Amino acid sequence: MENETEKDYKEGHLCSFVEILDKEQYIVIPKIQRDYAQGRKSESKKRTEFLKVLAAALTEEKPLILDFIYGNVENNVRTLLDGQQRLTTLFLLHWYAAKKENIAPDACAFLARFTYETRPSAREFFEELIAFSPSFQEDISQDIINQSWFPLNWKKDPTIESVLRMLDAINEHFKGIEHIWDKLLNKKLIQFYFMDITMGFSDDIYIKMNSRGKPLTNFELLKAELESNLLKKAALPRQEVEAIINKFDNEWTDLIWIYAKQDDCQVDERFLNYIRFLYHIISYEQGEPAELAPDFDTLLQFFSDSTHIKTLEKYFDCWQVVFSKETATPYDFFSSFITKKCEKQKIVVADNYDIDVLGDCLNNKVFTLGKSIFLYAVIIYLLNRNTVNEADFYRRIRIINNLIRNSEDEIAIRKDNNPMCKMLEQVRHIILTGQINEQRGKTFNRFQLDEEEKKRLFLQEQPHSAGALFELENHPLLYGQTAIIGMNNLFYLKRFQSLFQCDLDKVNCALMTMGNYCQKENDVRYQYASAQPLSWKRLFHRGKNAYFENTLHCLHSLLNQKQEGESFDNLFLEQIINAYLSACEEKKEFPFNYYYVKYPEFRAGSGKFYNANAEQNPYMFVVMKTEKELSENSYNPYLKIAAPKELSRASYGRRILLRDDDYIESQNDRYEHYQSDGSLVHILPIKQNSEGVDVENRIELLQAYLQNNNLLSASLTKSS
Repeated sequence: MENETEKDYKEGHLCSFVEILDKEQYIVIPKIQRDYAQGRKSESKKRTEFLKVLAAALTEEKPLILDFIYGNVENNVRTLLDGQQRLTTLFLLHWYAAKKENIAPDACAFLARFTYETRPSAREFFEELIAFSPSFQEDISQDIINQSWFPLNWKKDPTIESVLRMLDAINEHFKGIEHIWDKLLNKKLIQFYFMDITMGFSDDIYIKMNSRGKPLTNFELLKAELESNLLKKAALPRQEVEAIINKFDNEWTDLIWIYAKQDDCQVDERFLNYIRFLYHIISYEQGEPAELAPDFDTLLQFFSDSTHIKTLEKYFDCWQVVFSKETATPYDFFSSFITKKCEKQKIVVADNYDIDVLGDCLNNKVFTLGKSIFLYAVIIYLLNRNTVNEADFYRRIRIINNLIRNSEDEIAIRKDNNPMCKMLEQVRHIILTGQINEQRGKTFNRFQLDEEEKKRLFLQEQPHSAGALFELENHPLLYGQTAIIGMNNLFYLKRFQSLFQCDLDKVNCALMTMGNYCQKENDVRYQYASAQPLSWKRLFHRGKNAYFENTLHCLHSLLNQKQEGESFDNLFLEQIINAYLSACEEKKEFPFNYYYVKYPEFRAGSGKFYNANAEQNPYMFVVMKTEKELSENSYNPYLKIAAPKELSRASYGRRILLRDDDYIESQNDRYEHYQSDGSLVHILPIKQNSEGVDVENRIELLQAYLQNNNLLSASLTKSS
């Protein structure tokens, strides 16, 4: 029958190092495991902090729990799958206590049942170590190295090297502590959970467990030192401190375990990821400076503050109300209001978001500012569920999501003016009241803030329009900003949806037949649409660009080509395009729009164009292949169409290279033919009407000039 101790092991109950070796059981570090690492030179900081925590537990006689150790028990052998580093250090501490306090050999004989199988040298070293008693008159490591049984080549074994360094470190930290053996064996001041993984033995299992790299020590050290600091530095009552530490070990571990049990049982790193998130959030809330990548000391110092630790406690506790039911999961909660595709009454989050935002935070050391704001909004709701009902939260988190998705430029850390403090204040105000706090200033995108306030007032007057408005917000090209359609034009919804189910290049061309819809980014750069959805998102997002209203007018004109209840399709768009081209050719009027629609070379990029003076030179647009600057891949589209193989990359595609090093450049109303020395050879005028619109096709004009004068290379002439 299974005894109580064995039952405890299988259930992961507490045990001490001596208990795990009790009843003639062995601890074996298998061959597949890595070498002992806590004694390495590179681990100096972790080693010191870990030993400080162990020493403090013995000095203050306060129990310390080192979390889970995983192993497989078979034939009285406990083969470690995870926890090798901690158990090896505990073995060395027990060995040190036995030798320092002259414990009888029979009383410490159990230590011989701890062995390494990683290398023969390591196994033999541990056997010799058990029988050896140092003099304590010199460094323990040097005393061992001087023994006749210690071959010099053992110094090259990484495990042995680490053990020697760790023994010296243990002596440094524990030489002033009395009765170590009694505190370890009888008082059991240092314990851990042992979890018996009942599965077969195979290298695959060891590799899988060991590759998780579950260090545990950083979190364990933080928790232990935090407890000490809160008692001594923050002067919190012991009862409060113990309550917080108890939550780390129980309620909060239960929360993290929901995620850890799904894959690799890695609890501690997830704890640290959430603690890092809270460090940033609390710093931003209080307007304090924050390190982008806080280290151990920074986190320890920060949460040793009584105000900060109490806020951390609240921001952990708030999740208990969500997952209090046995059937509830984090995904159930988040999926009740978040989706990745359009669903009624749910919000659509950005592509880089997980539906389970808390899980995303726990699973990733780097958590974006946008996600941090979103998760903060959820936390504020959970802390105020007694005053904010579920329906209000769903509406308000939609506002937050819209603000985040449309404030990419605004959400950024700046050394001189960090906006996060005011943004979090705005978020808190929205979650608690449903209104925009004008006193906070324009924290998020100012257009989106104004739109959200207008939506609030609009829905107060027309609550029946909420469904259509939210459906429009959820469109993948709008991501929450509806200004391109307008709240008073929700009758366009179905037409808009059907239009953007069509071929985007055809939509682009059809839109251009309604007018030159582009937007101006700066003095020389313009945004058009393309076959890439991102270009449309930029056009439909009201921001710093000029001419947004121009885009809106052209889009509405296109939407009006169908009646309410009718849908767009590719065939209908082709009819619009062909009718426009035919009308231009019949009238012999060729505006820039005509060339843009007629020739795909105008639409081959991401929608970015360069024009140093578009008002004076409406035909001088250069297609850009990069986001912000001209490059060798840029080109004048008229020249590229007329002579693609002769385009000069050195001139950013604004010259055609001819025979004898001559070249041609394009101007708004003419072409100019130059010799290699810059001497003008010929001006080829482009006929235009009084309004400056071409009355002849300038591309066909240039092609004829090149061919009639035999100016192109032989290969191009032949191919042409």
